[in-house]
Amino acid sequence: MVKRLFLFSISLLFIALSIVAIQSQVSFAKDTGSKNTNDNFEYIEEFSNVISLLEAYYVDNVSESTLLQGAINGLFLSLDPHSGYMNASSYKEFKDASTGRYFGVGLVISRGESSIVVVSPIKGSPAFKAGLKAGDIIIKIDNTLTSGVTTTEAAKMIRGPIKTKVRLTVVRDGEKEPLVFTLVRDEIVQEIVESQKYGKNVGYISLSTFNDQQAYEKLAKEFARMDKSGVDGFILDLRGNGGGFLDEAIKISSIFLPANNLVVYTEGRNGQRSNYTTRRVNYSTQKPTVVLVDEGSASASEIVAGALQDHNRALIVGGVTFGKASVQTLFPLDTGSAVRLTIARYYTPAGRSIQGVGIAPDVPVAKGTIQYEKPAFILRESDLSNTLDSNSTALDSDTITDAKVDSDLQLETAINILKGMIISEQRMANR
Repeated sequence: MVKRLFLFSISLLFIALSIVAIQSQVSFAKDTGSKNTNDNFEYIEEFSNVISLLEAYYVDNVSESTLLQGAINGLFLSLDPHSGYMNASSYKEFKDASTGRYFGVGLVISRGESSIVVVSPIKGSPAFKAGLKAGDIIIKIDNTLTSGVTTTEAAKMIRGPIKTKVRLTVVRDGEKEPLVFTLVRDEIVQEIVESQKYGKNVGYISLSTFNDQQAYEKLAKEFARMDKSGVDGFILDLRGNGGGFLDEAIKISSIFLPANNLVVYTEGRNGQRSNYTTRRVNYSTQKPTVVLVDEGSASASEIVAGALQDHNRALIVGGVTFGKASVQTLFPLDTGSAVRLTIARYYTPAGRSIQGVGIAPDVPVAKGTIQYEKPAFILRESDLSNTLDSNSTALDSDTITDAKVDSDLQLETAINILKGMIISEQRMANR
């Protein structure tokens, strides 16, 4: 890797050749009849002419580094939204975010057809508290329109020093006018695992991200703790989880599936297939499980949900997921910057590609709240005079009354489904 750029013209030629190489590779993947050498030199000549025009006629002087970084960023605009270039500062911010702590507003974003799309807000973050939702289209960051802005550039604009403000203008389905959110940046510290016991035997655990190299350890520890508390089944909540590391998805799938079961497989540009299977892990469970998903569940979340669904290991409840079925790899560069490239598509164990489609839940449930009606008086046998004594003990309904459940129809449904699965399994065992 050349560490210093000695001559601007040589640098431009390097960039031009890079463009040609990538364009040739992309076209080769689509059509074995790649462009001939003369066409490639035409691209180099055209690039050189554009640079000459910029230097001769552009209204302001532009630094060489600005032109070079702009040229590099331009390489990725014709690729998928998850590939991109990160300069040294952006790459450092990315690594800081991977530790679970950074300054910003707490948004997982992607690039749509023409603008930046919210995949999910991070729970407890300024964006979450302000009411931004998965699927919101960010059309403007402060005064900058997001048309043509890469995901990396948008993330850099949204992040910033603590206590400073950023204004996001979004378009939301069902709203007639754009919504404007003025957010105050803060330190984003993700507590990625939360848990709660509902009733006597339902264990609820949520995972907010796979973008933590200890996601499996933290989740498995919580599963083991709740297991010891006497729960008979689990709800794994992956709603709003925008994904993260593939390796964590494999290990977390191993909690529920026996070793050597296929979790996901990938296929690269040359059709080369790589299988990823479950491993022997410190904690595993075969107890009934429900997985909650929604439109903010993406990537690694979809890998786990798809694997458990295809192996009939869990019921998937909630909304259709985001639909990201591609794998990215980071290539650090000598300058401290990095390139993030999509290197493969992934498929569920049954061979499904969910790219752009998402995972359809087994039990679709729209988001909503629960309102209970005051029960009317109903005459029962026990209300009659001189009724016969019962030889049975009083019924224990284990009714769950919780404000969090009442405000979350998807969670309420998941709890009821899991309780039914637990009862069914217990009755089968007692036959």
